[in-house]
Amino acid sequence: MSERASAPTAAHLEDYEERAAILEFEAGLSRPEAERRAAEMCIPRPREQGELFSNPRTHHTHIMHTTSESETVMPIDTARAHVEAQHVETERALRNLLAILHSDGGHHTQEVGITQSVQDAHQVWARLLTQRDTAHQEIARLRVAITVSAQSVHPASRCRRV
Repeated sequence: MSERASAPTAAHLEDYEERAAILEFEAGLSRPEAERRAAEMCIPRPREQGELFSNPRTHHTHIMHTTSESETVMPIDTARAHVEAQHVETERALRNLLAILHSDGGHHTQEVGITQSVQDAHQVWARLLTQRDTAHQEIARLRVAITVSAQSVHPASRCRRV
């Protein structure tokens, strides 16, 4: 199917006027209501991400799909397959990330399930951050100790040369 709907053409406007008249006189709607409904039926408009709609010619259900590169309208079955493929890829990526965090090739996630593995990964991450902070503190302490030690070995370095 084509990309996002374009501006109304003369044919769209003609269909709109005819549909509004039918809705007003045959369905008994007020003119403003008939025009509003006719516009929904006849005038192309930009579709929202994930919006479902039917093609009046084929009666197939379609969905608006937006990516960073384009916006397209696709049949719902195609969109469903696309979403399912994205889900599979996302789950694979999540399982790989969990395997790295748990350092076990995915065995922990296989044993406890994704939800518990994610909760356990939060604990692993917190432990890693604590270890990092402890290492930074130890490095700072050792730098001070080296500086003090160097000054005691070379006391002249503390004196200013004139």
